[in-house]
Amino acid sequence: MVKEGATLGYSKLFGVGAIYALTPCDEKAALKAVEEIQPRPLMLVSLPQEKALSAAEHEMVMDHLKNSADEDADDDDSPDGQDDDEVPY
Repeated sequence: MVKEGATLGYSKLFGVGAIYALTPCDEKAALKAVEEIQPRPLMLVSLPQEKALSAAEHEMVMDHLKNSADEDADDDDSPDGQDDDEVPY
């Protein structure tokens, strides 16, 4: 069993049919949140050359992914034999 420490409760305001919520807070908390959500500069990450795929290997993987996606798109039947359009949910 994993036990977690207690956290302080807080209010969250939702409207009817909400697509967002408001969390009331003081100015200090709002400014701290703004600082934390600022975008960070992008970092270039690359594999060492000996671990990177060759162009031929990359193309083979991409072809496999494309073929898998095409096969999934062609498979319209659900396991119970009904088309997805006929399922009421």
